[in-house]
Amino acid sequence: MLKSVVIASIALASLSLTSCDETARLAKDIQGSWCGTPERMSDDMSGTTEIVETFNFVRDTDKNGGPIIISAMISASGPLQPTDQIVQPYALTASAEASAQGTWTAIDDDELSVVIDPQSIEIKIDPSGIAFDTNLLTGQETPAIDSIRPLAASALKARLKREVMTRFLEMKHLDDVKVKKNLLRYEIGKDDFTMSRLGDIE
Repeated sequence: MLKSVVIASIALASLSLTSCDETARLAKDIQGSWCGTPERMSDDMSGTTEIVETFNFVRDTDKNGGPIIISAMISASGPLQPTDQIVQPYALTASAEASAQGTWTAIDDDELSVVIDPQSIEIKIDPSGIAFDTNLLTGQETPAIDSIRPLAASALKARLKREVMTRFLEMKHLDDVKVKKNLLRYEIGKDDFTMSRLGDIE
C-alpha cells in the first residue's frame, strides 16, 4: 500500500513538473513582437472598419508572463451625419492608430490569460488625413472643408474608441496557442487568428 502511494506521488510530481516546463516554454516562445493580418472590425450603418494589430509580449525575468503592448493601424470609412456645425452629411475615409497596455500570463502549455487596462486604450486621428468623398444627399464630390475636419475627427474617434475597447477587452483568454518559429496561431472564442513574428527569435 505504502509503495503504491509513493509511486502515485512520484508520478503526480513528475506530471506537475512537465506541465510547468511546457508552460514556461510557451512563455519563452511567445515573447517578442507579432503582427497580425487585416481583420474586419465592423461593417454596419455606422461604417466599415479594418484593423491590423501588433502585439509585443514582454516577459518578466523568471516569470511566465509580463506586460503586453498593443498597437494597431485602423482604416475606417462611413457617413458623417449633420450636426449644428455640419450642415450636410458627408461620406469620409480616414486612418487612425490605436494603442493599449496590459499584462499576460501563460497558464498552460497552450493557453494565455490577458488583462488589458481600459484606461490605457488610446485612439489617434490626424484631422488633415481625413478625406471627404461625397455629399450623401446629392452624390456629388465635395471639397474638403478645413473647418469641419476637427469635428469629423472627434466623431470618428468616439466611434473607433467604442469598437476598439470592445475588441481589446474581449481578448481575455487565448486558447490553443501554437508558436512555430515565426508563426503564432491562437483562438479567441470561436475565432482563429494568425500572426507573424517581427524581428529575430528571442
